[in-house]
Amino acid sequence: MLGKIKDFLGFDIKEEKYALVDDPFFGKVAKEKAPDKWVRSTCGYCGVGCGLYIGVKNGDPVYVKGDPDHPVNRGTLCPKGLSEHEMVRAPTRLPGAMIRREGGFEQVGWEEAFKRVSDTFKEVQEKYGKKSVAVISTGQLLTEEFYTLGKFVQLGLETNNYDGNTTLCMASAVMGYKQSFGSDGPPGCYDDFSHAEVIMLIGANIADNHPILKLHIARNSQIRGKKPTIVVVDPRHSKTANMADIYLPIKPRTDLALINGLCYIIHEQGWMDEKFINERTAGYREFIKEIRKYPPQEVAHITGIEVKTLYEVARLYAGAEAAMSAWTMGVNQSAQGTDTVSAIVNLALMTGNLGKPGGSPMSITGQCNAMGTRESGFTSSIPGYRNFASQTDRREYAQIVGVPEELVPTARGYAYPQIIEGIEKGEIKALWVVATNPLVSFPDQPRLRKALKKLEMLVVQDSFMSDTAELADVLFGAATWSEKRGTYTNSERRCNLAKSRYPTTRIARATSRSSWSSPNTSRASTNCFLTAGRSPRTLSRSGKGSAKAGSATTAA
Repeated sequence: MLGKIKDFLGFDIKEEKYALVDDPFFGKVAKEKAPDKWVRSTCGYCGVGCGLYIGVKNGDPVYVKGDPDHPVNRGTLCPKGLSEHEMVRAPTRLPGAMIRREGGFEQVGWEEAFKRVSDTFKEVQEKYGKKSVAVISTGQLLTEEFYTLGKFVQLGLETNNYDGNTTLCMASAVMGYKQSFGSDGPPGCYDDFSHAEVIMLIGANIADNHPILKLHIARNSQIRGKKPTIVVVDPRHSKTANMADIYLPIKPRTDLALINGLCYIIHEQGWMDEKFINERTAGYREFIKEIRKYPPQEVAHITGIEVKTLYEVARLYAGAEAAMSAWTMGVNQSAQGTDTVSAIVNLALMTGNLGKPGGSPMSITGQCNAMGTRESGFTSSIPGYRNFASQTDRREYAQIVGVPEELVPTARGYAYPQIIEGIEKGEIKALWVVATNPLVSFPDQPRLRKALKKLEMLVVQDSFMSDTAELADVLFGAATWSEKRGTYTNSERRCNLAKSRYPTTRIARATSRSSWSSPNTSRASTNCFLTAGRSPRTLSRSGKGSAKAGSATTAA
């Protein structure tokens, strides 16, 4: 009682609880969770790809600090990154492999769970054909995991009905780049934000969703000696719109008309880069025929932007020494997304804004490794930006991995929405969902729930209990960020190493808990999760690790 009274009156300031101690690498840290060591790694939240250090105490992540030597974030982190360690021990963590029995999920050994899934997949494929099994993946695995999963699904299970949730957000960017460049390889980088004279952000609220990118824009005035002109295109007045020198509140779904209208004006006024067009592009005449459908007066009517503003934006973009366009979901998640991406690329091409500092059309990815799955995931293309339709590409890949060429698919299978349609039609009888939660992210939830009931088996592989996991027949409790070693590829195609906080490889084993009735029933032990890789080099508090004592910059 006395303690409660002191606390109420403010006499007890909890000095011990909130005490600070000196850390040899990052200065003052909370005494209660002062790390034993720091492990250099990469953030696993969004596609920006920030470098960080994980503070580890007694094997658990207790702190996260920005890596001052990482070129993406230079020691800074957004609130998501700073709190990333807190989700590792969340009460909703799945404790291992589980099978649905009467009354709920029962935890089992991995071999039993693997055999159950393997036997059922074999039975389904023998009865309905190879493509009756489908897989929906994610943008959050390590690149090595994406490659392994894709190879297993396409060449092992021999089903090309395999796609990721990245289709819902990045398919437009992928196909737009392929239409324009013949390959899905974004040509821009974050340094372009620091060198561009004009930056046009289209459907991209980076202030809220990718705040670290604002730091690259802030460096622009230091590098160029003056602030860039920022144009923000968004129907909503977002926090990013507050950054704008010119804000274009277009009507929803009019991005394509706006960009083609700017191209019309640039051509009309002769502001294009004719040398670049003649030497580096093809199809310009056909392009001009298309944009003639978008005269300024018509575009003003469609978009709600005044004609004089359209001319001003076109003049600024075309007249800039280097102009950059960047976009996210506002462009991609649209029925016109693919054509809009191609239009943004066309705007860059006709003004020569490609292949020079500050000049690029750049899509910004959402998930931490959405770019990695595009590079090696084996969903929309063969790993390494190879084309399913190219016999040369199929032969090359088959030779690399040592399989018969005829085993490599000649076309991609069903995309994410088509997989759901395939379940509805009875073509797909078993579904394996990896690190995604369709019952939150997929449109038309009643339709999806009805479709999932038609499956003979639903397998969900995730680190946490989710809405979709609750419907599964078999659950694979997976390792998450800081529990495995591999690489992420960020939006600018920078390959970052992510390390495990564990000093040695751990083997996944079933724990003694026999059932799972609710995600909030108890806190699951995560010691059973599978991690892999060599022991990471770390920073130890004693300075006896592989890094020089007192320096956070020498760890690898």
